[in-house]
Amino acid sequence: MLSWFATSAIAAEGTAEETNAFEAASKMFIDMQYRLAETNFINFLNNYSNSTHRADAILYVARAELEQSHPDKAVAQLEKSFPEAGALGPEYAFWIAKAHFSQGEYTNAAAGFANVARMGGFPRRLEAAYNEAFTYAAITNWNEVIRVLQKTNGVFYAVSALEPKNPFASLGKLLLGEALLETHQFAEADKTVRALDTVGMDPDVAWRRQYLLCQIDLEAGRDEPALVGSTNLLTLATGPTRRAASEFLQGQILESLGRTNEALQAYSANLVPGLPSMEQQRAMAKTVQLTVAISPPDVAIDSLTNLIGRLPQSPGIDLARVVLGELYLKAFAASTQINSATNAAPPPGNSLENALTNFNIVINNFTNSAWLPKARLDRGWCYWSAGKITQAGPDFAAAANGLPYSADQAVARFKLGDVEFASSNYTGALSNYNEVLQRYDGFPTVTNELYPQALYQIVEAEINLGNDKGAEGAAKTILRWFPNNYLGERSSMLMGEKLLLVGRKMTSRQAFIDLVNRSPNSLLAPEARYDIARSFDDEGDWKEAIHYYDEWLGKHHGDSLQPQVEYYRALAYSKVGMGTNALNEFTNFVARYPSNSLVPWAQIWVADYYYNQQAYPQAELRYQELAQNPKAGALAYKALFSAGKTALANQEIPDARNYFSKLINDTNTPTPLAAQAFFALGDVLFQQFQRDPTNGIYLSQAITALSKLTNGAPTNTGSVEALGRLGDYYAYYAEKRSDATIYANAVQMYSAVLSFPPDLVSVAARAQAEVGLGIIAEREHKPEQALEHYARVLYTDPDHFDPYWVETAGEYMAQVCEAEQQWDQAVKAYYRVLEAIPSLAPVLEKRIAAARGHADVERN
Repeated sequence: MLSWFATSAIAAEGTAEETNAFEAASKMFIDMQYRLAETNFINFLNNYSNSTHRADAILYVARAELEQSHPDKAVAQLEKSFPEAGALGPEYAFWIAKAHFSQGEYTNAAAGFANVARMGGFPRRLEAAYNEAFTYAAITNWNEVIRVLQKTNGVFYAVSALEPKNPFASLGKLLLGEALLETHQFAEADKTVRALDTVGMDPDVAWRRQYLLCQIDLEAGRDEPALVGSTNLLTLATGPTRRAASEFLQGQILESLGRTNEALQAYSANLVPGLPSMEQQRAMAKTVQLTVAISPPDVAIDSLTNLIGRLPQSPGIDLARVVLGELYLKAFAASTQINSATNAAPPPGNSLENALTNFNIVINNFTNSAWLPKARLDRGWCYWSAGKITQAGPDFAAAANGLPYSADQAVARFKLGDVEFASSNYTGALSNYNEVLQRYDGFPTVTNELYPQALYQIVEAEINLGNDKGAEGAAKTILRWFPNNYLGERSSMLMGEKLLLVGRKMTSRQAFIDLVNRSPNSLLAPEARYDIARSFDDEGDWKEAIHYYDEWLGKHHGDSLQPQVEYYRALAYSKVGMGTNALNEFTNFVARYPSNSLVPWAQIWVADYYYNQQAYPQAELRYQELAQNPKAGALAYKALFSAGKTALANQEIPDARNYFSKLINDTNTPTPLAAQAFFALGDVLFQQFQRDPTNGIYLSQAITALSKLTNGAPTNTGSVEALGRLGDYYAYYAEKRSDATIYANAVQMYSAVLSFPPDLVSVAARAQAEVGLGIIAEREHKPEQALEHYARVLYTDPDHFDPYWVETAGEYMAQVCEAEQQWDQAVKAYYRVLEAIPSLAPVLEKRIAAARGHADVERN
């Protein structure tokens, strides 16, 4: 409708052309064609610069700009033209205030409306007073709203009494009732709203009045009257927006009455297309909330899944997906905890994948969602739970930056610190942990749960950065802020353990001692005393370690650490030469703690003990028991190999062959051990051949076993050594068969060993090959060639030699010399061996004396 001033302006004198131009632009404004209206009024001002309608046209231009969301232009236009406003000055001031309100400049807007309301004779004083109160309501300054509307000497109070049928009189009373409600003045609010005359009241205002009365009853705890009122409210509701708001309020009332299922139905009634997006979002939020509240997790998951399937594009569905994802994430966490506690296999299902799917949909498809930062936080948890630490980092970072100041934001920042910690970025981790400590002290869940964890992580990060003082400061802070928190003592333990790892045993031990002295009854005291004993153990002071293990057992008998203490005490017994004590302790340990993870290690110690005592039957039995222990893991294979070695030592050749064959045929046998088994099997078969040289099958099988290691192109020490051993087999076979052609096979094997770069062949393997070639040269009656091979071993690097092969090469060299009656050369060869291995003096001195005797005879 045209404003009062526009109507009077049109009536003023002017040419018909001018009047028509003004009326045409005015009609455009009335028809909400604001861009066209603005253009035509600007043209009017340019064409009729002296028009009596000029002030009106300027006001229309400003209002058109305001309608097009350009309040800054409107203010500039009106303030610039205010001197020529004349009688329209109050209107200019009113619309300047309106523009300030649109700009969010509420202080200027309220002051402007108040100023206009005080202008006598201005017909819209009541509207201005109402707008002043409405401006304060926009910033929830309810006390100022009450002051403006309730003050008896105020404009609103006086003018509304004179104009009770003015729409702004009723709107003002409703706004006053809302302000009284917000300030919990329920009786005064009810009195104010009920005093409104409903006769001839505008239907929209009547609905607002009833809506506010229901709100007052609900907030005042009068749920039953509120529910009755909500029925009347639904009757008054016209149009989908009012009906949706009525349904929602009735849902709130039913929820307050505890009639949750009915409330859920009321909220769900608004989940239909065509309603305003805000109403659907509110309904979705409450539907999701109540669904989760009244249903077991699995039922809630099904309900939300069905809801999303039925309304995939509904406003607020992003929240439903976030909550559904969180339900799946919680289900995964719960199943993980149950499985961890029971050691059961994870149950079938894909909770983590389903959670991730929902968060991905929100993140990828709802890029403007208010729930996007929460979805990023939750997806970060998914990646973290799946062990994808690197992928979790960007999500935690986005959540930390996107979430409002809240406990969730603190969690995001803390987990970002965890990601950085896991990637060894301790400086970045410290920054995030410290920010959690500095910014979120207003959230009890953060201070109670995250603060001690953050401080504990700071202790570990500072230790990893080598800042012991920073670590000590954080540890003391935990103890000061949370004296009864486990992590305080745990941080002291951590400092001690870290220092122990870097070799600072005395300092670390003192940290454990301090903890025990400070809190002798702490839950961590057993662990601290255990670490004290272990620190002596690591230093090799096993007697002192035994003392502390004994003390531990006296103070903490029955603690969960007792098996470890008994195990390491037994191990300490063995290291101080108390083998019998160790044997008894380990034997009892296996009997007392059959399911303990250290039992296999105790079993292998016992078996090794019997083997070293050459009690082979007992040793083999213990190795068999370990190999059959389902918890032995890789030790089972080692035990099987040791059983074969024991059988071989006990001359039980078929049994040894069976053990090694079993290892070879098991595809799960660790590769290095399988190689050793092939090697050992070859030796066993060769020994069988030595016992029965007429049976060439044994030799063939031995060669086949070792050939598995050479594989045509050996590249590792085991393969090279196998070539050397094959050379031995062929050389032995050639000698037994007196077949010179077979020596060629042996020479080929030994030469292959020597053809590899020295860094790929051990000193022993090279020496073995050289000695083997020397022996073959002797058999082929090539003494000079034999001496060359022996010399390469005997005159080796004094810092890198194998004693056995030096002794062997020296003896063979001396024997060649003696056979050639080169007695002085033989003596020198013996002395060269003696120089390398002085312990052979008793044997070599006799041989030296004999050779010298022969030399003296020849010289004389």
